[in-house]
Amino acid sequence: MSHNFTKQYIGMHLIYTTLFLFLNIANGFLVNSTIFNEYLSTYNRDLFMIINYMFGDFGFMTILFAFGILFFKKDISRMRYMMIVTLVVSMLCIMSSMYIYNYGTVFAFSNLTALNNPAGGMALEFMLSMATVLFRHAQYLTLIPVIVMVSLYIIYRKKFKSELEGTPVLGYLRSRLYMGFSFIFIGILLMVNALASYQSDIEETWFEENGSVLYGIQTIGMFNYYVYDFYATYLSDITDVKEEKIQALKDYLNDATNPNQESPLNGVLYGNNTDTAHLFEGKNLILIQVESLSNFVIGLEINGVEVTPNLNMMALSGSYFNKFYSTVGIGNTSDAEFSVMTGLYPDGNRVSIYEYERSQYDTLAKAFSQAGYHTFSIHGNVSTFYSRGTNHLAMFGFDTHIGMENLENKTGLVHQWINDYDLLMATLADMEATTEVDFAYPITISCHTPYLEDPVVKAKCEEFGFSASQIKDPMLKGYLEHMFYTDWAIGEFLKALEEAALPEETVVALYGDHGAGIDPSALAEAYSILENEINPILPLIGETEDENHIFYARELSREVPFIIYEATTNPLITPSIYSKVRCSIDIFRTLANLYDLIPTHYFGNDCFSDAPGIAYNPRNMDCFTDEGMIILPSEQVYGNEISQERLQELIEIIKELKGMNDKVLRWGDIS
Repeated sequence: MSHNFTKQYIGMHLIYTTLFLFLNIANGFLVNSTIFNEYLSTYNRDLFMIINYMFGDFGFMTILFAFGILFFKKDISRMRYMMIVTLVVSMLCIMSSMYIYNYGTVFAFSNLTALNNPAGGMALEFMLSMATVLFRHAQYLTLIPVIVMVSLYIIYRKKFKSELEGTPVLGYLRSRLYMGFSFIFIGILLMVNALASYQSDIEETWFEENGSVLYGIQTIGMFNYYVYDFYATYLSDITDVKEEKIQALKDYLNDATNPNQESPLNGVLYGNNTDTAHLFEGKNLILIQVESLSNFVIGLEINGVEVTPNLNMMALSGSYFNKFYSTVGIGNTSDAEFSVMTGLYPDGNRVSIYEYERSQYDTLAKAFSQAGYHTFSIHGNVSTFYSRGTNHLAMFGFDTHIGMENLENKTGLVHQWINDYDLLMATLADMEATTEVDFAYPITISCHTPYLEDPVVKAKCEEFGFSASQIKDPMLKGYLEHMFYTDWAIGEFLKALEEAALPEETVVALYGDHGAGIDPSALAEAYSILENEINPILPLIGETEDENHIFYARELSREVPFIIYEATTNPLITPSIYSKVRCSIDIFRTLANLYDLIPTHYFGNDCFSDAPGIAYNPRNMDCFTDEGMIILPSEQVYGNEISQERLQELIEIIKELKGMNDKVLRWGDIS
């Protein structure tokens, strides 16, 4: 170093570099915490996790700093580089916060299996339509490091203009190479050490096989983890499986062949409900998957006007399960289809129909086909979307799938898809065209986020005098209007079913694929004009001052209705509301018992049985039991009083359930 630099100038470099390292590490730390994202299910950090996190991300940022030394000779250029890197990191953190808001969990490279969708152009179009909603909920505090770095850059450039433009601190190439590669070596050492400590920490624990992305991030650092995650997803192919784990799965599957199973929750033997067994044998089944149907909308009124009068009628005149939870992972709607058809949870991080694409699943459609039913699924989007045209046949076993290209647009598209009314009428037409008994699986789409204004929906709301104009939140307003339209379509379908003289021989069941994605604060804001005698609103949304408002919000986002409705004056099942915890995977077993179908395996519970309920959300491990709600990562409980000993028992039961479920997904039926 041939130039005599002032202490102020050297100090300026040290401050700028230190802030570069500290602010970016802090940004990654905060965006994956409840400080920036209160609805994120974070794990309780111990001292080891915090220190290991810092080492991991400090190593990564040190390598980025080293690149600045190697590739930029001038001090001013190196400062610009650090400023731009900080901007990029902040933008990634903003995108991460948007992802967390939308999905309730953190991003993983395995999530990109969604890009396998052949109709990717339409998926991109949808994501762009969601952009305004997501940007509104982005965490812009992640831009603070950019503001700091840009401000200091401007100040330092004015104060040290001549020094910055003159001889650089690291003027010689040899000095830059020596320092640059030294920092790279140190950075790699820190990253690898953090990863090795993490792998040693999870060895022989539940996390070894059921790796949580968020747990990994919280333990080895956000940036460090994503380097590892990229390698594990795309470059690693570890298939070695211990024999004892294979045997454990075989034992689990063998036990599942018996409908009478001991509940892990209380040790009591439960089977299917004998009172409902075979009741619907030989009847048609129309199983409707309703897009974004949240449970809070059942019974909801705006200024005394029902949002879903037809669904309310079905719920009160049929069997209504009001503690029913969606099990979707990152695959959203396609994951709901997967769970209902197979009785299995998705793993949460991957789109199941692409990652676990096999033909040997025991499915509801196959069971109906074996009983002599004509089976078909029908959807208002193109058949290539989520590969339904192939997967619904090869994986689920439907006889046919009907997509948008096979349907007639009679009353106008809603957004870009066949509307729910035309879809349901086409379902009925297909049933009438066959002489066999039918299992029909219509999948609605009109009530799809972000619920932007649509002329068909608007016209129908105006025709019946339905108005949500007093609601300030645009997403909630749009949702209720779209749900009113979908409810109207279902009502018209029930009328057409009666006119076709099919009610006595047909059962209609429906459920929500997942929640509506409505911010609970929007419901709280509109509380004065909302009423709900079936599902009281206030206990669901809570007050933001209430320490339990996070639990209310989580329950609100996961709870969907499941309704079994007999459109007849003499129902075989007495109309009732059932409040035991049940979830999407229970539908297969419930319908199989009602229709005298014989599954190979009995996963989940018969919804009509007395078995205690358990459900988990595979994205973030929010867990629901009749004893209370558990946020598994943080081990928080809401609901009834649960002792610490019982809490740990429940957590181990849930971990075992998810572990075995995911082994079935990965290794298939090896019994």
